[in-house]
Amino acid sequence: MTETTPSGRADSATLALLAHVGLFAGCTRHELSVIAHATYEADIAAGTVICREGEEGNNFFVIVEGVASVSIAGAVVDRLSAGEFFGEMSLLDGQPRSATVTADSPLIVVVLPRENFEQVILKAPHVALSMLREMATRIRSADTRPIH
Repeated sequence: MTETTPSGRADSATLALLAHVGLFAGCTRHELSVIAHATYEADIAAGTVICREGEEGNNFFVIVEGVASVSIAGAVVDRLSAGEFFGEMSLLDGQPRSATVTADSPLIVVVLPRENFEQVILKAPHVALSMLREMATRIRSADTRPIH
């Protein structure tokens, strides 16, 4: 993964991308700016395992460009593309990753490291509430999916 350091990027493209991410849907422009300043952009080669089920997770990822597969116990359960995200659970609770995410194509992602996330919450506490609401929606949705 080729990464840049947290850039203080709060350009309109980054703010627009973050605004369309479900976890941040309820955030104000100021809150989105706080988040953007805590992120960095990374290029990831196709075939790269970005996070592995059972391993420690310290980063939250938003896909800017490309496609990734999500697998649990070796079975692909989802595909993610531009505007979608992963890594939010480990970011919040510090527990091991619940799935493996692999780049199916070259990816450009925005990365929010846990240590920066904690600073975001201190500067813009409403971000945590917005994230928790979206996570509750995801959990409810997962609970109603049929088991195959």
